[in-house]
Amino acid sequence: MPDQQLNLYAVMRFTSAYWSLAEKDRQSFLESFGAALPGLADRAYLYSIFPARADTDLVVWCACENVDESTTAEFFTRFARAASAWRQCLQPVNTLWGFTRPSTYAKGKSPQ
Repeated sequence: MPDQQLNLYAVMRFTSAYWSLAEKDRQSFLESFGAALPGLADRAYLYSIFPARADTDLVVWCACENVDESTTAEFFTRFARAASAWRQCLQPVNTLWGFTRPSTYAKGKSPQ
């Protein structure tokens, strides 16, 4: 059976503390936030929700390849440590995660 992949989608909103920062400090926070993402998983992406809904601003998508019990625990530990540094400026709205495998119904051999 093909190896499974762990996917996490974290939907977040900016806090009032973020909006009270000076513009250059908000930019600095976003740059450091974006720089931290690649170290979390095999693939990590940041999406801005535009136009923003009233309760969301960003989506973080992380994907870990060929996961087992220990790599899953390591990922969630890394994500929790990183997220603790973001808590002042970002509030989680919703987090979805799960395991996937390549589809047996897909016709192509794409790496997607």
